[in-house]
Amino acid sequence: MHRRAYGEDPGPLPEDAGCLIVEPVQGRAGSRVPPDGFLAALRRRCDEAGALLIVDSIFAGLGRVGEMWPGEEVADALCVGKALGGGLPLSAALFYRDGLEDVWELGPEDVYTHTHVGNPLACAAGLVVLEEVPKLLDRVHETGERFEQAGWRGRGLLRAREGDANEALERGVLVIPAGLDGSLIQATPPLTITDAELDEAFEKLG
Repeated sequence: MHRRAYGEDPGPLPEDAGCLIVEPVQGRAGSRVPPDGFLAALRRRCDEAGALLIVDSIFAGLGRVGEMWPGEEVADALCVGKALGGGLPLSAALFYRDGLEDVWELGPEDVYTHTHVGNPLACAAGLVVLEEVPKLLDRVHETGERFEQAGWRGRGLLRAREGDANEALERGVLVIPAGLDGSLIQATPPLTITDAELDEAFEKLG
């Protein structure tokens, strides 16, 4: 497996490539937004090589960057999780190419007795998430603009800037270390964060 950052020209895919996995906005690498046309270029490379393009929207999806399904316009399959269950364990793979659902035809016993099959409580939470999150997308864009103006890079409410996570915690703000060299702090606040909460966080971080 090869890992590459946005902006690097990957060249043609290897002849034996089966799939390529990409985040629509890189998460722990530091909320990195791909250049215009980058995802479309990957789509073309996959088509040329006969490979699947898997979009990993587990971190960025379900409203985090202001879209429900970021990367769906180029995906053969799109993976979501974390936010889907609203705090309960639930994930999903969405198939955008006909026939991919056949990979799950492993027999009814495996499907219905699998340890991590979606349980009724998590699925009920997922239905609420799918109904409520679209109502918050305008707010995510609005709040994301405030982060942009304050010097945080990224998209929506997946943001990063230079800083030290331990120092931020001492000031009363919970962020996580990010970036390829760990020199960034990352903010992924609730989609429902208020203006007052945001003001307080910005003031404490300086």
